[in-house]
Amino acid sequence: MMEAIVKKIPEINPTWLLTGEGKMLKNIAFEENSDTSNQQGIPFFELRAEAGFPGNGIDGKISPDAYYRLPDDFKGDNVFVTDVWGDSMSPQYNSGDKIICRLIDSLTFIQWGRAYVIDTFSQGILLKTLRVADQEDAVKCVSENKEKYDPFLLPKKEIKKIALVLALLRKEG
Repeated sequence: MMEAIVKKIPEINPTWLLTGEGKMLKNIAFEENSDTSNQQGIPFFELRAEAGFPGNGIDGKISPDAYYRLPDDFKGDNVFVTDVWGDSMSPQYNSGDKIICRLIDSLTFIQWGRAYVIDTFSQGILLKTLRVADQEDAVKCVSENKEKYDPFLLPKKEIKKIALVLALLRKEG
């Protein structure tokens, strides 16, 4: 009976149908694969990129929580998917959105005006738009939600890892 349902409604997640766990519907365009032994996709790390979140950091995760199969545009070394939490970057990035990111090696190649996931020593993981700071040894972190969150300077020595946001995955509805 379950096989007939899955054949008739291919969007149904068979795991959800059998156990009630996970999401009811599969996202066809960006299909999650929770079998972490299959490394054919982009790794997903549940980092919770948010202002001031005291997380483990990008380098604190040893293995991905899942994998996503994405279009070829996003393949390559140091590419990963993570969640957005909080409202500091609304309306551009909302809590529950997923973002595709690429780790970058050096602060020399910052694309000013673009969003980054920044793993810091003292503030946890941040999702901010970076702007040029008046001080050479810092970057200016700007929230999209300017009514609630003021820009601030982040010393470059506070940055452990940094990843450019390449794309946004948002579920409609």
